[in-house]
Amino acid sequence: SSRGPRRGAPPPTAPEERRLAEVATCYELLSQIYLMNHRIRLADYCARRSLALGLRLASLAPVVARAYADLLAVTAATGGSRRAVAYYKAQGRG
Repeated sequence: SSRGPRRGAPPPTAPEERRLAEVATCYELLSQIYLMNHRIRLADYCARRSLALGLRLASLAPVVARAYADLLAVTAATGGSRRAVAYYKAQGRG
């Protein structure tokens, strides 16, 4: 499953878990800043990094939903397909 620790990888320790969550949040905030400054490619990259890191957390964190919301905003800003918009919207809702 893509929602959880990678197979074969040891579960993250509490300090590693906190670090992952903090880094994911940093990427999330960078995504929002880049989006506000019309740097769409950078916003997209940061939202995807935030999502990837958030999905590595032992339990789904709010950062995952916010990353999907950021990807939705990027997709809407670039005139993405209805299918992509619907996907990110559904994923963000859980």
